[in-house]
Amino acid sequence: MQERYEHFIGGAFVPPRAGRYLETWNPATGKRLGEIARGDGADVDAAVAAAGSAWPGWRDRRPIERGRVLLEIARRLRERQQEIATLEILETGKPAWQAPFEVEVAAQYFEFYGGLVNALGGETIDLGPGYHSYTRREPFGVVGVILPWNAPINQAARAAAPALAAGNVVVAKPSEFTSASLLELASIAIECGLPAGALNVVTGTGPEAGAALVAHGGVRKIAFTGSLRAGREIAHIAADRILPLTLELGGKSPNLVFADADLAQAVPGSLRAFVTNAGQICSAGTRLSIHNDTGTAFVVVRGQIAIGAAGAIMILAALALVLVPYALYSAWHARREGAR
Repeated sequence: MQERYEHFIGGAFVPPRAGRYLETWNPATGKRLGEIARGDGADVDAAVAAAGSAWPGWRDRRPIERGRVLLEIARRLRERQQEIATLEILETGKPAWQAPFEVEVAAQYFEFYGGLVNALGGETIDLGPGYHSYTRREPFGVVGVILPWNAPINQAARAAAPALAAGNVVVAKPSEFTSASLLELASIAIECGLPAGALNVVTGTGPEAGAALVAHGGVRKIAFTGSLRAGREIAHIAADRILPLTLELGGKSPNLVFADADLAQAVPGSLRAFVTNAGQICSAGTRLSIHNDTGTAFVVVRGQIAIGAAGAIMILAALALVLVPYALYSAWHARREGAR
């Protein structure tokens, strides 16, 4: 991992306009990793301008040509899987068995959309004699992407691959806690034939870089994954601008255990649902509803499994050190409401 990461704008690494940086830390050890550029509105301006310049050329490429670039990105991600996985391990605290899988999933996104792009099309609508009515799908232009810390390369590929396949260009703002893997992805994409400026990365905080990206007049669509609070704020800005918006704000996932449940399956399944990725994932379990006739037996089996399990196999470090106080508060609040 590098000691310092700059923004990736216009196909090259560039320092922040204001010369400011943020420190990054390994959440599993608490040790300092390095620093990333602390972006602001000026950096977002530069990234959007670079994206806008790249858009006409990328938009006008034949779909099959765009697809070939995406397929090559998928191939290169697999080629450098362990290297990128190491970055994810350092920045997120993920165990060594999980991080390579995240890179593979990222490669699959580029692979899938690299093939799907050849099947994109509109439709004809029969309005009767004398009419010729049809629809066609056109790219938005510059798409702003704001990403979370819990699955950095996975979420980045999920957002960028379909946008690029459809002929859009992207300005992405990763979490300030987990920026390195996306910066590497952007550099790899250029090596694979993506035009300079088609995928830009501005690092920094949400209130500075993220807010500037959402409010920028040159951005024609926003995709955001993160908290409900931030999602609400972005939705208000998008509504004022009549801006297309995609939000993923997490979820509530109760586990229901019925009286006839096979506890040998239900207990470890529920445990994994709650602790995989340190519980920091949209599909994580949030509460257990257990039938009265099963409750005592469930708790006994759960205790046996928890004692015998190796902690590193299922339970990760908190992915962001700033979340530790929030996690402790949530546990206290749950106990106050009667959780056991």
